[in-house]
Amino acid sequence: MAKRRGLDGIAVTDHNKVYKGPMHMEGVDIIPGVEVTVDEGQHLLGYFVEGEVERGRSFKETVSDIHRKGGYAVWAHPLRKRDLFEQKGEEILSLIDGIESGNAMTDEMDRRKLSYVGERYGLLQTAGSDAHTEGQIGMAVIATTERISRDNFTEVIKKGSIVVREEVKGFKEKNDKWREVMKKCKPFLGATRSHFLKMVFHRVVVRNYLRISNIGLKRINFNHKEDFNGT
Repeated sequence: MAKRRGLDGIAVTDHNKVYKGPMHMEGVDIIPGVEVTVDEGQHLLGYFVEGEVERGRSFKETVSDIHRKGGYAVWAHPLRKRDLFEQKGEEILSLIDGIESGNAMTDEMDRRKLSYVGERYGLLQTAGSDAHTEGQIGMAVIATTERISRDNFTEVIKKGSIVVREEVKGFKEKNDKWREVMKKCKPFLGATRSHFLKMVFHRVVVRNYLRISNIGLKRINFNHKEDFNGT
C-alpha cells in the first residue's frame, strides 16, 4: 500500500512493541519504531529504537530509555488528553525531541495549534497516518527532498513539510462517531468482570469495524509522488 501510494518510507510503530523486521521492502524504507504507553495514559513515539521500551513509566523515564536505545522521542497526538497537555505540557515539552503535529486523525485546528507549539519550543514536527489498517497508510506524511535515516533524521525532518490528505476527512468523521460509541461502552466494559465479554467486544466489534472501514479505504486512489512531481 505504501508503494502504491507513492511513499519512499514508512515508520512501523505498533503499540508497546518495537518493530524488528526488514529495513527495506520493495523499494520502501522501514523505520523501526514503537508507540509506548506512559503512566499518564499518553503515547510516546520512538523512532529508530533498538530494543524493547518498557511501558507504564513516566514521560521522563520513557524518553530516557528511548534515547539510551538510540531513538528519537516524539509525543504522539498530544491534544487527545488536553488536561495533561495543559497541566504538564511545559515539563514534557522540555524532555522530548518532537511532537506529532501532523496526525491524520487530529482536527485541523489542533494541528495548527501543535505546529505553533512545535515552532515555539524548537521541536521536531512529525506526521503520521495513525494507521490501524492498511487503507489508512499515506493519509499524513512528511514530504522531504531526501530519504530519512537515523543519522539525518533531525536535519531532514526540519526541512520537510507536513501533508495531510483531504481523503482522510470522510473516514475521520465516521471514526469520531465510532469513538463516541466506544466512550459509552467503556463504563460497562470497565464494570463487568467478564474477561470473555471484553474479549468478544474487542475481537468482534472493534476488529470488524476496522475490517469493514478498511475495504473502503483501500479503494481510495492517490499517489504522493505524482502529486509532488516525482520528488
